[in-house]
Amino acid sequence: MEKEKAQKNRREEIIRAALGAFGSKGFHNTRIEEVAAAAGIGKGTVYEYFRSKEELLSAAVGYEMEEMTRQVKNKMDGVSTVKDKIKALVETVMLRHHKGCYLGMNINPAELGNAMKEFQSMAQEENLRWQRWLEEIINAGVASDEIRPVDPQLFLGALMGAVKNLMRSWSGSVWDNYMPQEAAERVTDFFFEGIRKR
Repeated sequence: MEKEKAQKNRREEIIRAALGAFGSKGFHNTRIEEVAAAAGIGKGTVYEYFRSKEELLSAAVGYEMEEMTRQVKNKMDGVSTVKDKIKALVETVMLRHHKGCYLGMNINPAELGNAMKEFQSMAQEENLRWQRWLEEIINAGVASDEIRPVDPQLFLGALMGAVKNLMRSWSGSVWDNYMPQEAAERVTDFFFEGIRKR
């Protein structure tokens, strides 16, 4: 039991080190040696847990998706209105990006080879989970007369598309002018005004 726990902890340390390295240097420019050094271990130890850099990337992205999902869920569970739940989602995504999480990895799909299928499968599962959440939120908002009926899938696509594009196009200097919390508030207002019950 202790050995399994130690292995799980070591695996997570490697993944967190990879997330930091991939986030700051990009996937292609990061060497396994750098991930190992950041985790405080030898290069060989990384390969005891992951067969390749692509496998490590896949695990890192999966870990990051789970962490972001957990944070979004916790934050949304702490508020009651549709607007506050949407803001919780947007703010969590923006804050995690601002901290250099996987959206900043500059991943080129051509570099992933066979890992691309697994990566796409994880992303699809995550999208479905978020669609179900948003559908529940929107249905509850319609039932309580807070918002008008909208297509949850289309709304989520538009919302997350806008958030991802905003994060991708913003440089560090823009983040100096707008902190993620303030940007999340403004983006939420833009979208919420479109669905608010008049």
